[in-house]
Amino acid sequence: MYPIPFASQSYQNRSLPVSAQRCFNLYPEIIDQQIVLHGTPGLKVFADSLTSEAVRGLKVMGSLLYAVIGGGLYSVAPTGVVTKIGNITGTTLVSMSTTGTELSISTGAGGYIYDGTTLSSISDVDYPVSSTSAFINQRIIYESTFGFTYSELDDAGTMSGTVNGTGDPDNAVAVLVDHLEVWLFGAKSTEVWYNSGDSVTPFERLAGAFLEVGCGAKHSPAKLDNSVYWLGNDWAVYRANGYSPERISTSAIEYAIKGYTNKTGAIAFAYTEEGHSFYQLTFPSAKKTWVYDSASNRWHERGSITAGRHRANCYVYAFGRHLVGDYDNGIIYEMSLDTYLDGDETIQRIAISPPLNQNGETVFLSKIWIDVESGGGLTTGQGSDPQAMLNHSDDGGRTWSNERWRTMGKVGEYFKRSIWRRCGSFKSRIYRLVISDPIKVAIIGAHGE
Repeated sequence: MYPIPFASQSYQNRSLPVSAQRCFNLYPEIIDQQIVLHGTPGLKVFADSLTSEAVRGLKVMGSLLYAVIGGGLYSVAPTGVVTKIGNITGTTLVSMSTTGTELSISTGAGGYIYDGTTLSSISDVDYPVSSTSAFINQRIIYESTFGFTYSELDDAGTMSGTVNGTGDPDNAVAVLVDHLEVWLFGAKSTEVWYNSGDSVTPFERLAGAFLEVGCGAKHSPAKLDNSVYWLGNDWAVYRANGYSPERISTSAIEYAIKGYTNKTGAIAFAYTEEGHSFYQLTFPSAKKTWVYDSASNRWHERGSITAGRHRANCYVYAFGRHLVGDYDNGIIYEMSLDTYLDGDETIQRIAISPPLNQNGETVFLSKIWIDVESGGGLTTGQGSDPQAMLNHSDDGGRTWSNERWRTMGKVGEYFKRSIWRRCGSFKSRIYRLVISDPIKVAIIGAHGE
């Protein structure tokens, strides 16, 4: 019996024969040193604004969810009922923060305040027209040219003062608050400030908290798993280890990122589910989404058959649900592991193995079998007889053999095994497994003989 180590992450080397490994709409979980690939969450409609425009931001204030969709601000009730409040200019992602009674919206071209009754533009001449904002100790802070501007207490639309970064003559890119500390991301460096409580100068730079890595995309910083994540100005992805930048991207991912156009337009969000903490980073112009799981320290990819990238543009946890806004159609989805479609669209799941070889010796395989969670087929329609497709490449993923399909077990066929026979010989081979039926997917292992 010949064990086949199936994909454990997405790692496509610049030389494909070295590694063409891929997990697309599959994420690895390590259980007692065994790697199981689970299907990523699907998307089911929670609220539809009927605008056919991008969902630009989501934020909870009080008992309601607020969404910027296309050119408007909307309230969303726990039942999914959507009500338009007023108009918001622009088309790009926004930053939304709240004091609890006021909602602040920064578009990069203007700012807005909603007090639960009235939506108005920020008119204060000291407002820095920011792209990012955050809440700390009854104030909203906004990134400004060389630092950040902070509001009056409980008055998000009235500016109180401005802090200029002192560690490096650097343009500010974004702000984020984590553990009651202000992370000021610059183009070339990052520094951390804290609220000292002084009535004249309420913010001071934290001694020793200066990072020699800047931020490459203003909407990439996110907090997760008691740390801060962001896309660096060198196009590597970082996680803060205390106040030191820790590189978490692989050489393969950095090679891919450097080939994208408009890298500064990258957007990210973070969430935790079933013990996994995910940092989801999307490059809209490249139509590519990478996801890092801190539980396994591995990367996988998510995407749509039609869009390329994952459909999620922004995220919020609200009403006990993981909610995301679509980048294109004005729909707010619930992201759920128990949903096996993206809206009404099929989710294609792809696993590509690392190269299989025996030190240059010829390998002969009479058959291959793949263990999956079988017997979960649907009673009718697509998925009533779920199929898995397997093919292979003997030239490092440059060309592929014909597709060969096998059943994964109809409903109740819990001990069904997917077997491919007459697999031939090779010196080095990679296998590709594709599953597209709307069923629960768990790839447990693969063997050949």
